[in-house]
Amino acid sequence: MSYNLRKAAQNLRNWRSWRKNSQFLAILVLLFSVLVTTFAVSNFILYLSRAAAARVYFSPQPFSLPPNGTLSTMIDLADNNNVVFGWVFLEFDQTKVQLTGEITPNPSFSNVVKVSTMAEANSSGKIEVALGLPSGATSPGGIIEWAKIPLRTITTQSVSTNFTVNVTSSQLVNVVNGQPVEVSLTSNPGAISLNPLTPSASVVPISNTPVPTRTVTAIPPTGVPQPTPTTPAGPSVTLNPTADSFVSGSFTTTNFGGSQTLSVDNSPEIKNTFLKFDLSSLAGQGVTAAQLRLRIKDVAGSGSTNTQSVKLSDTGWGEYTINYSNRPIPGSGIATINGGQDGTFITVDVTSAVRSKLGQPISFAIDTTGDDGLELYSKEYSLSTHRPALIVFTGGSTTPPPTPTAVATPMPTPTRTPTPTPSVPLQPADTTLTITNSSGSSTPTVTVGQTFTMNINVNTGINSIVGTELYLNFDRTKLRAVDIVPGVFFANPVETLEQIDNNAGTINYVLHIPPETAAKRGSGILAIMTFEAIGQGSAPITWRAETIIGAINNGARNALKSASGATINIQGRQAIPGDINIYDAGLDFCGDGVVNILDYQVLFDNFGEAPTDHPCADINDDGRVNILDYVILFENWGRTS
Repeated sequence: MSYNLRKAAQNLRNWRSWRKNSQFLAILVLLFSVLVTTFAVSNFILYLSRAAAARVYFSPQPFSLPPNGTLSTMIDLADNNNVVFGWVFLEFDQTKVQLTGEITPNPSFSNVVKVSTMAEANSSGKIEVALGLPSGATSPGGIIEWAKIPLRTITTQSVSTNFTVNVTSSQLVNVVNGQPVEVSLTSNPGAISLNPLTPSASVVPISNTPVPTRTVTAIPPTGVPQPTPTTPAGPSVTLNPTADSFVSGSFTTTNFGGSQTLSVDNSPEIKNTFLKFDLSSLAGQGVTAAQLRLRIKDVAGSGSTNTQSVKLSDTGWGEYTINYSNRPIPGSGIATINGGQDGTFITVDVTSAVRSKLGQPISFAIDTTGDDGLELYSKEYSLSTHRPALIVFTGGSTTPPPTPTAVATPMPTPTRTPTPTPSVPLQPADTTLTITNSSGSSTPTVTVGQTFTMNINVNTGINSIVGTELYLNFDRTKLRAVDIVPGVFFANPVETLEQIDNNAGTINYVLHIPPETAAKRGSGILAIMTFEAIGQGSAPITWRAETIIGAINNGARNALKSASGATINIQGRQAIPGDINIYDAGLDFCGDGVVNILDYQVLFDNFGEAPTDHPCADINDDGRVNILDYVILFENWGRTS
């Protein structure tokens, strides 16, 4: 009996234990179900938030240049109404269009992480605009303008080009239920029409009437006059270069394919010129003569007293890829140029070379052993009559016709009654030049290492101007000149001279409008200079006395009334705890002036390590990147210098 009682008691205890464990297990199952449901609902909400894709596009469309204009990058946010951050990557063909000023980002997204400078964009053809919404600000919805990009064309050809969005690299972050969610992106390219032809435009056939030129085929003995140029008989074909450029031994990896100038020199800087023509249209034809026609620039000092050698070269080079390092090595000389004076034509006999290349491309290289450089116009120059040309005379015979002896026949001088010329009063010099930044300050403050722009502003007063010669000095110990480009004052200017000498601290820049363009009166930005601050202190930018303003109706005198310079105040970079994303070993300095997501990424890329690759990541200098460094970054988040 006692045994049965003990067994019954044991069974009762086992049942109670099982019941207790079953209840605990049920509670665990219930909690797990709640967690799974919450997680599923949360992710479903996030999934729904991702469903609406934002679209990046450009406005206005259609868009054309010239005149200079502004292209806006737009974002249609769709249903993403709480966007707090965006990083947009744009790409364009910098050989066809260039920025005329700095990019203007959306002011609502005032936490600027990255906005490409004009110099960066013009050299790479790529733009980054990374902006964040400040804490507590309300995100705009619908369609927003992300950035404004001022543009100009640098080609004279009537072509089209595109601005595109790299959606793979671009990011847009929306906040849903307190959690950041990356928004999917689509895009539409921005089409740009360059130098569009007007409906009334017509093609004027090229006349066979010869343009007065100098024919130079050999170095004549001292005192022997140059032969009088003659035009071979028969029909002719005028070919334009398919590519031209020059290369520089001082800038071995720089391409000058978009320049309006072709240079030939040997000292102090080696410069060789290359021109390529397509002879496929001449296949099977007889060639009686062929002439390479070049125009020396109309700028003082462009001519040369030295001789230049014309040679054949390989045709595999590209106009926008050739540089001194990858240039083809020319062959032996086929003709000689005996220099020439400013503003004159040169005609070179290249008959034998053209006959040997009929039906295929031909490439000419021009070099020299002299130290008096020759400056020529390239195919990018605005006046088509001054661009290089290959004139080929065709016919049954392959022997050039003999040079006829020109007989001068005196012409009677007609008697003409002069027409009275109305008197036009000459205008006094009334044009002023100033130098300021985009905010209008002539004494801006920048930081060592910063790249910035300064505008050359013009106010013509009563003058109507057609061109300028700008000559400036700057403090080469504190500033490095990066670039100078036309501003928006002239609609479609021609850059005749652009010389930046950082060793001497000088800028020489000549700008004018084509002769068929109306003279300009008013005020605006004549040119934009880009500098990099390289030393602390005050850095003046001053005008030289030879600066000229060319205006009509003032007796061909200098129309410049006054010119004022600028002084750049350059301060040393102030270190901010947590600003670690850039390390300058030369200055032993960290950061880019703001503590943001880029610094966060550097810290956690080096987390837990001794920072040998990136010394800045060890913010507290204890020899290791850890959570204590993150505390410092956290406390300084958003600070700027």
